[in-house]
Amino acid sequence: MEGDPSFTQLNRDLGTLPAGNLSAAFTCNHCNFMSIGMITYQPQIRQDAGEYLTSSKNIYWIPPKAVGREFPDVPEQIAAAASEAYQCANIGAHRGPIMLARAVIEATAKYKGVTGRNLEVKIDAMVTGELIPKRIARAAHEVRHFGNDMAHGDFIDDVTEEETTLALTLMDGFLDEVFQAPARIEQAEAARAVRDTAIKAARAAAAAQ
Repeated sequence: MEGDPSFTQLNRDLGTLPAGNLSAAFTCNHCNFMSIGMITYQPQIRQDAGEYLTSSKNIYWIPPKAVGREFPDVPEQIAAAASEAYQCANIGAHRGPIMLARAVIEATAKYKGVTGRNLEVKIDAMVTGELIPKRIARAAHEVRHFGNDMAHGDFIDDVTEEETTLALTLMDGFLDEVFQAPARIEQAEAARAVRDTAIKAARAAAAAQ
């Protein structure tokens, strides 16, 4: 939902309503399509419904918006899977991000031509091949362990938001090490080469005068 939503229903004083979850229909000021918003209301709130419900910070949208993330310099399909992991996390589907984070690490190994009988061997081979340092390999192994639990159906406990956030953070660090940091270094080197060429040309022109 972009912008401030327009209040269209429940036009009553909230003080007259019982505590609980309240839902209302909203019309987007930008596209004019309807969305459903919900708030958790407590009777001590004494505000007009229009004022309270149109404050976007109070509203939980149904369905929630699945927001991904951009991964510049990461191969398209790997970046798409990593972004999808964030989309799952943002709607509270916490097992999906773990599985996708693990898949992103394996897909990266395959993209780099790393082979092995399983992901554990591939991660270690990436260290041997100097694609990642040992600390990043430790992060990748943690994502692997967690992803293996999901893949093998070991659903002993619910996956928490904190665990999902940690797994995604480890995935981000892995992708940054393999793709994004090298790309930034190459960009810096290319920019320096352009500067050096310009400086040499300026010096040559000055010497010729």
